[in-house]
Amino acid sequence: MFKSALIFSLIPSLVSFTQSSFDKYQILSPNFNSKNSLATLAKIGFQKKTTKENNPKLFEVEGFIFELIGCKSGGYNITKCDLAVENTLEKRTLQIVVNKTRIIDDAGNELVASQATFGSKKHQYGVSNDMSTNVPIRASVTFSGLLGEKINLLDISCYMQGTGFFNAEFKGK
Repeated sequence: MFKSALIFSLIPSLVSFTQSSFDKYQILSPNFNSKNSLATLAKIGFQKKTTKENNPKLFEVEGFIFELIGCKSGGYNITKCDLAVENTLEKRTLQIVVNKTRIIDDAGNELVASQATFGSKKHQYGVSNDMSTNVPIRASVTFSGLLGEKINLLDISCYMQGTGFFNAEFKGK
């Protein structure tokens, strides 16, 4: 209780949180052992990381994990696809290349992206962000034009210095 009071007095921005807000977060002690690790992790809300094999909304390439959150069509023939991108290796910079990113519908119509947002950055040609290790960053790609009922392919084009161009592909079923 004393530690909580000290934290709240030192950091005014945390005042809106209550003690119950922190209850779901537990710190694993040094006595944490592998025998009860999965049960303990499940109890505190952690889940086993999914892989591409058991989740078609994940794509791993060049040490980056792309997770497709979803695509929505809006007014004025705009489709926006939301992603989370996580770097599993050392800190580095990733660029989403807008004019090489595309979406293909069930009728074979292809649209090239018109804009991308990556974290707090937005641009119509390409957008980069510095990626720390194991910290997901939200991204979105916007397409202008008519699409059919189903998306068959979302192809996110990326660039990284030293590696060059590579793609994260999400295929519909």
